[in-house]
Amino acid sequence: MWIFGKYAYYKPTSRIVAYQKNGLQEAFSKIQSSAKNSYVLGFVSYEAGIFSQDFLQLQVSSKLYDTTTQPLLEFWCFKKRKKLQKILHKNTNPTLAFSIHKNLDQARYKKYFRRIKKELACGNTYQVNYTQELKLSSHNSAFGIFTSLLPKQDTSYKAFISTDSQEIICFSPELFFKLKNDKITLQPMKGTIARGKTKKEDEHRKKLLRTDSKNKAENIMIVDLLRNDISQIARSGTLKIKNLFKIKTLPSLHQMVSTLQARLKKDSPGKTCNLFAIFDALFPCGSITGAPKKSTMHIIKALENQTRDVYCGSIGLVYKKKAIFNVAIRTLQRRKGEPWRYGVGGAIVWDSKCSEEFAELQLKSQFLFSQDFKLFETMLLRRTAKGLEAFLGEYHFYRILRSACELYGLDANSRQNPVLYELLNSQKPAPSDKLIVQTQNLVQALLRDSIPLHPLALTEAWMPLPINFTNAVESALKDLDFTKTHKPFILKFLLDKNGTLEFEAREKKDFPHNSLPVQVSLSKHTQDWHNDFLYHKTTNRAHFVVPDSCEFDVIYQNQRGEFTEGTRCNIAILQDSQLLTPALSSGLLCGCMRELLLSCGCMTEKILKTTDSQNARIFALNSVYGVFEVRL
Repeated sequence: MWIFGKYAYYKPTSRIVAYQKNGLQEAFSKIQSSAKNSYVLGFVSYEAGIFSQDFLQLQVSSKLYDTTTQPLLEFWCFKKRKKLQKILHKNTNPTLAFSIHKNLDQARYKKYFRRIKKELACGNTYQVNYTQELKLSSHNSAFGIFTSLLPKQDTSYKAFISTDSQEIICFSPELFFKLKNDKITLQPMKGTIARGKTKKEDEHRKKLLRTDSKNKAENIMIVDLLRNDISQIARSGTLKIKNLFKIKTLPSLHQMVSTLQARLKKDSPGKTCNLFAIFDALFPCGSITGAPKKSTMHIIKALENQTRDVYCGSIGLVYKKKAIFNVAIRTLQRRKGEPWRYGVGGAIVWDSKCSEEFAELQLKSQFLFSQDFKLFETMLLRRTAKGLEAFLGEYHFYRILRSACELYGLDANSRQNPVLYELLNSQKPAPSDKLIVQTQNLVQALLRDSIPLHPLALTEAWMPLPINFTNAVESALKDLDFTKTHKPFILKFLLDKNGTLEFEAREKKDFPHNSLPVQVSLSKHTQDWHNDFLYHKTTNRAHFVVPDSCEFDVIYQNQRGEFTEGTRCNIAILQDSQLLTPALSSGLLCGCMRELLLSCGCMTEKILKTTDSQNARIFALNSVYGVFEVRL
């Protein structure tokens, strides 16, 4: 199933593809002839470029683009289509949280912003649409990502495409061109401002965009460029410009749109200008290149260190004498076995300011990361003569560091917040020889004599808190009236996407070691291993059910019948004298106690089916309560 606009397309019958520039004209001809009896849907990559030989040869000869495996154009013919079901919009339990492998690079942006300004000063260009790229990953399927993002970015020209080699998720709000018989309509989008927080502020910001001279100048430059492009294929005297500087409102921003309309020339008596001729004149859309188009594309190629592929190309549908193509912005694309790529850019003109333009890139990426959640850690603290110490503190700090970098894209090198800098520069824990020996001995006692492994017994696993973090904790404990306790207590600290820390403290109960084995139950609900939130400790815990008061925990399995974890603990099973714990790939959080036992060689990861628990000893692993036997 492929999606474009309001429809889902089924029953593909044939494929039309071009890998080289000399195959493009024939491919467009096949698209047009196939559209007489089929819905023909697909994409044209940005690297298809301008179809002049000298420029295209320069474009596709780059080592970055392999024309033997990456098509410049790919379309499929479909026999049927249906309107998208409303269920796609009802994603009540969000499971998407992208991990960021490569973030927007502000230092690089500043460097090339200065180079672009020099090109502008020399008169080599009037406007450059410079882009950067994020690289992301998710445990969600491509279609799961599409349905998760759809409620936040349900645009007119959205698309979902899945081929043998790649997957494309597009939420483009921009029309490239629409064709009906010989009438062609273009709607370039140029000019951006963030939405307001209130209705009054939102209206005010729309007015600001509508009257802003810089954004209007950017828009009119592209309108002029497209007017020149379309004049190559428009019938004389039919070109009209309508609704100049109209504001289009999207969930996270307002954009400025103008409309051009014309009647196409006849390329032979009685025949309208063909699809190849339209692309030859118009592609790629000037709104994602700049002006003048050809010289600016050469500047872009020299500055950008990645291919754009489908991003900034076009996705579209041809059926009978109609065609509609988007400008493929707001687009995620992934080749099989690689991370998701998300390109984002904006126009740079002479009076552009670097900080404002970079902020626009962040705004255009915002819908990918707008989940309202916080990261948190819950760890055991004690007060000693030397100050506060944390049990497995290094493991807690390193886990939240990884999640903060992956989910928030926080910069570990920023020194603006000393507490956060300490936290985000935690080193990956490596247990000392003493800790390894001590852990192994205590685990042997657990398995041999059923003696619970208590955190206080692991004396080598306690560490002093970093200085700035200690000061922040002490200040919070004072506010919480929690400074007089001499018993080990539980500290919960939360971190939001802005780098703000919050602290909570509570007493540690003696439960559950007073009666062994402790009762746990198997949940009736299964976990979906595609859920990204399973792999991070966040306040989004909708996938967990609170256990009954008579139970210590509820243990889950995934949809494949594999054990995962409990709501408050990891689990382990003793099988053939070997301690085994469910594999991360089953969909679970890597707990700090679990990580310690693995790194000390006391336990091994393995995919465990629920049937593996029959007649086996089961153990709960928790960094506050330790390791102890449970009964399922």
